[in-house]
Amino acid sequence: MQALSELVRNIILIIFLTTFLDLIMPSNTMQRFVKVVMGLFILIAILLPIFNLINKEQNLAAFVWQQDEHSALQFNSILEQGEYLEKANHDLAWENYRQKIEKQMETVVKELHGLDVTINTKLVPTANENFQELGQEIIVTVNSANNGEKRERGLLQTQVKTTLFQYFGVKETTQIEIVGGEFDE
Repeated sequence: MQALSELVRNIILIIFLTTFLDLIMPSNTMQRFVKVVMGLFILIAILLPIFNLINKEQNLAAFVWQQDEHSALQFNSILEQGEYLEKANHDLAWENYRQKIEKQMETVVKELHGLDVTINTKLVPTANENFQELGQEIIVTVNSANNGEKRERGLLQTQVKTTLFQYFGVKETTQIEIVGGEFDE
């Protein structure tokens, strides 16, 4: 209420000053300039308390959480939840990536070698924790050969390993195990 009364008082003073200057000005051209300048003063007088009020509310809102221990605990809890969700999202993204790579491997092996396979692998973290690579073990489960022919397990393992190395950058040291299916021994 005090701010409103101060605003009205300032506007009345500016209007009295404008009227007084208007009376003592000798020409009409000068009177127009005085009216423009005094109009600007009135606008400033009206807007200044509004800006002060807005600025004061922002300053108070920014530091409210520091005044209350409970609020600070809630803030820390929100940060912890954010970190947890970030980790969960990261893990989910890598799991999705692993599944897509497995499906791509299955499709390539099927097309190149005529095998219906299921591939299982795992991702292991690297030195850079934001990056993972295919694990040291890939298990290829042969469900069936498309034409029903039997193949030698060692030869098939070499072919599949070469294919996975060429198309997916699997390391030479990765153990690729072929299970299931019928093989010539």
